[in-house]
Amino acid sequence: MLRVAIVGPGRVGRALGRRLAAAGVQLLGFVGRTQDSASAAVAFAGAGRVLAPGDLVGAHVVVFSVGDADLVTAIAAARAATGNRPCGLWLHTSGRFDLGVFDGVEGIRRGALHPVLPFPSAEHGAAHLAGAPAVLMGEPRSRRLLLRLAERLGMVPVWRDGGDPVLYHAGCALAANGLTALYDLVQRC
Repeated sequence: MLRVAIVGPGRVGRALGRRLAAAGVQLLGFVGRTQDSASAAVAFAGAGRVLAPGDLVGAHVVVFSVGDADLVTAIAAARAATGNRPCGLWLHTSGRFDLGVFDGVEGIRRGALHPVLPFPSAEHGAAHLAGAPAVLMGEPRSRRLLLRLAERLGMVPVWRDGGDPVLYHAGCALAANGLTALYDLVQRC
């Protein structure tokens, strides 16, 4: 059975955790800044436990769903706590970064799964992941597992190879938030 750990118990991490647990993936749990935030994510997902960074060694997949400003720091902390564990897939959910954020972490497969939808809450994200695009990036040896994760989440996989990640992220933010703002304006009229 596929074992997944999530670093980042916020809206995106919680939504992914709930969907993965419901899809039969063994959700090991969450690493958070505080025990309370990770505990709340475990309760929301209905599976797993509060994890310490060293517990990531037991995961087949480690998902980094932290804010963009915290991504590099979270990866460095996980690397320091786990050493270089071969064969695990480490992926992030950011649209802003490419796979270069994992440079210096030896022995892992690298990937990204960017859910293209707004996350005003974890509940909204969990309810709307199915059918939403999952923009994937990955090394050749990580692609099959990335596809499997997107399918387990019920998402539509779309491969992104190259391009400027900052421009890509800006386009996604404009499309998602612009549409939301337009819809809100229409509802008020």
